[in-house]
Amino acid sequence: MKLLPKTSLLSILLFLLFQSILLAQTAWINEFHYDNEGSDVNEFVEIVIKDVSSYDLSLFQFYLFNGSNGETYGNTYNLTEFTPVDVENGFSIFYLEISGIQNGPDGFALEYDGSLLQFISYEGSFLGVGGPADNIESIDVGVSESNSSTLLNQSLQLTGDGVEYSDFSWLEPNSATMGQVNVGQSFMLPCNAPDEQAIFLTVEEEDISENQIQLNWQRGNGDAVLVLLKESQPVDAIPENGVTYNADADLSNELADEIGNGNYVVYSGTGDFVNLSGLNSNTEYHFSIFEYFDDTYCYSLIDEVLVVNTNININSDSDIQNPEQPLESGIITINNSSESSSIDVFKFNIIDFGSGDGLPTTIEKMVIEKGPENTVLDWSEIIKSAKLINDGTEIETIQTVIYEDSLLFNFENQQLEIADGDTAEIVLSVWIEEIFEDELLMDFSIPNFHSFEVYSTGSFLLDTLSNQILSNSFQLDVQADQLLIESTTDHYYVNDTFSIGISALDSFENLDVMDRTITISHGGSGTLSIPSNVELIDGKLLLSNLKYNQEEEITITFTDGVLSSDYIIEFKETTIEIDSSDFNNDFGLIYYPNNSNASSFTLSAQNLQDSLLIISPPHFELSLNEEFTQAFDTIFFSDYLIEDQEILVRFSPESAIGDQILDSLKISTKGADQLYLILSAEEATLETESIKNIKNYDLGSRVKFNARVIGGASHFDFLRAVQDSTDGILIQGDEVSQLAFGDSVQLVGTLIKSKYGATITIEEPINILSQDSSSIAAIDIHEKDFLQFEFMRIKLDSLNFIEEGLFKNKSYEVLAKSGDTLKLVLSNKLGLISELIPYGYFDFQGLLMHLDRQLYLYPEFENDLIELKRESKIIIESTDSIEFESVQIYDYSEPQFYALKVENVSSDLLIECTDNFQVSLFEKSNYDKSIQLPVDIYGNLPRIKVYVRFAPESGNQGKILGQIIHSSKDQKQIINLMGVETLITSNDRSSANNLKVYPNPANSYLIIEDRSDKYQAYKILNIEGKEVLKGKFKSRVDISKLEIGVYKLILLNENEIVLKKFIKK
Repeated sequence: MKLLPKTSLLSILLFLLFQSILLAQTAWINEFHYDNEGSDVNEFVEIVIKDVSSYDLSLFQFYLFNGSNGETYGNTYNLTEFTPVDVENGFSIFYLEISGIQNGPDGFALEYDGSLLQFISYEGSFLGVGGPADNIESIDVGVSESNSSTLLNQSLQLTGDGVEYSDFSWLEPNSATMGQVNVGQSFMLPCNAPDEQAIFLTVEEEDISENQIQLNWQRGNGDAVLVLLKESQPVDAIPENGVTYNADADLSNELADEIGNGNYVVYSGTGDFVNLSGLNSNTEYHFSIFEYFDDTYCYSLIDEVLVVNTNININSDSDIQNPEQPLESGIITINNSSESSSIDVFKFNIIDFGSGDGLPTTIEKMVIEKGPENTVLDWSEIIKSAKLINDGTEIETIQTVIYEDSLLFNFENQQLEIADGDTAEIVLSVWIEEIFEDELLMDFSIPNFHSFEVYSTGSFLLDTLSNQILSNSFQLDVQADQLLIESTTDHYYVNDTFSIGISALDSFENLDVMDRTITISHGGSGTLSIPSNVELIDGKLLLSNLKYNQEEEITITFTDGVLSSDYIIEFKETTIEIDSSDFNNDFGLIYYPNNSNASSFTLSAQNLQDSLLIISPPHFELSLNEEFTQAFDTIFFSDYLIEDQEILVRFSPESAIGDQILDSLKISTKGADQLYLILSAEEATLETESIKNIKNYDLGSRVKFNARVIGGASHFDFLRAVQDSTDGILIQGDEVSQLAFGDSVQLVGTLIKSKYGATITIEEPINILSQDSSSIAAIDIHEKDFLQFEFMRIKLDSLNFIEEGLFKNKSYEVLAKSGDTLKLVLSNKLGLISELIPYGYFDFQGLLMHLDRQLYLYPEFENDLIELKRESKIIIESTDSIEFESVQIYDYSEPQFYALKVENVSSDLLIECTDNFQVSLFEKSNYDKSIQLPVDIYGNLPRIKVYVRFAPESGNQGKILGQIIHSSKDQKQIINLMGVETLITSNDRSSANNLKVYPNPANSYLIIEDRSDKYQAYKILNIEGKEVLKGKFKSRVDISKLEIGVYKLILLNENEIVLKKFIKK
């Protein structure tokens, strides 16, 4: 891998940082709405980007941030999802309606290509967690909306003038401007222009030539000036503030910027004069001048103008004039559509007066324009091509272009040359496209201010002709050779209206608009409602509301005496037939919601003009198959022909109130008489049933029953559990949400199977018989009886939660005494959320349900969960005393251990040892006089091992008794301890009196004074008994490299050892 030098990498990082900062100033969140009176509506966000074409929109990401936890919420939005609007000065607005924007404190982040551009908030600031604003503090916009004062059509938005985010300020709620520039906002820096304008100086004669002018001026108080030029007319545009322009003093280069129409920037700079070139001779030029500041490009608009004329060119001795005999007016037809059949339409003369320059006039370009009588909108759509003829010979061109309003001819050098003092007669000949509009006019002209150009090596044409050159008019003429007959339909029916259109067209289907009389005749035995003579207006006519009364084929003939056309039509009649010979129209007595047996008839129809409809009356259903897999109250047939289609009908009562039904089935279509079939039937009444019986009914059965509400209100909006003396079941429907625990109700509905099991959809108003929740007792059941009591209020004892912690709005696994796992469901309505989950056993009463092979428990009230009281215990396993072997003073024994656990205590566990004993949770280290162990939120401590060792330091020698005391407030457990201390040396105490070790504590050296001179060696142990130093005896021992702590110094000779403790500081 090639590595960049540090300087190069730093440059890249600085560049990327600069680009990110620059982008952040030209792309920002401009407006948003999130809160208003009542329910929040029309929430949206608006983003502004400058020079949007410079960026890949798919790399912009917009995030919603939750101020309560600092994290993102909802969707991440790509800028391609926003609606774009271009506004002004290169700025674009993107907006998107986003429902569910939170009401604060919350915020938004804007990111481009992984870099954070903006992180703002409302109603307070917060630290971002995750996403593009991770560990970044949001910037509060300082204004907010409210559901008590902000109107529906208001928003928060930036206001002011500027071109980057920092130029604007946030506005209190104001009228929303989604997709538009905000209230009081402009994407332009405030502009202060110079107050002293530059002044043109008088142009002297020597400063003017035929194609050059020198302009001079006196400067104002700006940094620079800009000069505009316009030919023949006053300057009618001004420079735009904030915009720079390209200037060019040579107009022949055509590089100068144009402002408006024909206003060219010929100078922009700090000087006080300019030499202009490339001008036309004998031409009036108008000028305006503008002082400006070059940091903001703000232009002074104080009027200062000047008018200058260039000199006359003495070589302009050529002219264009009308010929003595112009071409006569004529017509142009389809026969003039090729070059070989082109038509001459315009003639003019080019004259070189021979005024003494001795030069010919050589034409480089001709432009022929529309005349005043022309009605052809676009020549390029009508004129196929054109040519110019001089003295009977076609003039060769290098380019011929047909424009909308003109014809352009460009010539090779010397192709059209008029000798000095000579005249050329030029004829324009054109040929047209095959498709054109009748009676349009074309005429041709060369205006006074013509666009002819000549080569500069010869004489010049006058810039302004003495007279406009005009042709006579030529009319485009369509000559019909056929009558086109068209109809608006493909099918014709007896006595049904139809229309016929008549048009006079030529072979290319151009419309001949000449008025003409058409005679109409027809054959057939019936009557046709059509006139015998009609007039075509503008070449066409539509005959409407025509009818014919016989089923047959006829021929209609149309003629104007020259052109003739026959039109053949076949008329058909719509018929419907039914065979009801096997149809039984009496369906008898049927119990709701059952259906009767089906009865059928056969339908045939032909020549259908529109859909055929079969409509059943209320309480009856239609089908096309015996199983009624699809049942309808209306059947549509759209086929042109129906052959022996079987239609089945059955009685399907909609209630159980005993109505007798007598009604008609209707069959109808356009163009045929309506047919009827009489139907009769009777509804049976509905009886009250028990829930146990209802559960054995077929799905879809309509039922009536009495029950009491025993659950669901704390968990569901439109679902309740009810039970009677036989069983329980679920009910659902809009009215169900009004039922409360203990309501006695009479219900009517339909049995269905929902995801919860057997369910009744309530379809009639609920009759509340009484309201009393006090007398509902839960049924005490055993685990083996679970499924027998589904949808009933039951009681279970000694359940245990598997999960620990605080209650949330979700379901929890609980363990029954039988070992079965059930799920207990909580909701916000119970008041248990954020309470501590019971650690031990609890009793339950509430609703039992079975879903997806899992049993669910639904408590209805907070006291449906009763926690059983637990005993506080400190439990020590299998010992009440510990004995240790003999240990020398300041040494320690091998550790012994025991196990303990704690249940349901009210404070942390403290383990303390009496003197000469130490305790630890680790076998080899961390021994101390006491340990404090935290218990969990339930007061429990899981089973742990505790290590204890004998570490005598009393100096009393012999048996030493002690205790380990375990305590948590009023709970206490004690283990008795016993060890035997032995002294380090067996000599008398006088040996110790001859030995002195100091200082203690020591820093760098330890001094040992031995008056007996009997010790030969030493070693130093750390508090864990590990040897860290040793050597031959000496009076000064270097301990500077030892770590801070407690150490043991042991002095040795052949017969005895002595031990001393010291502290290294």
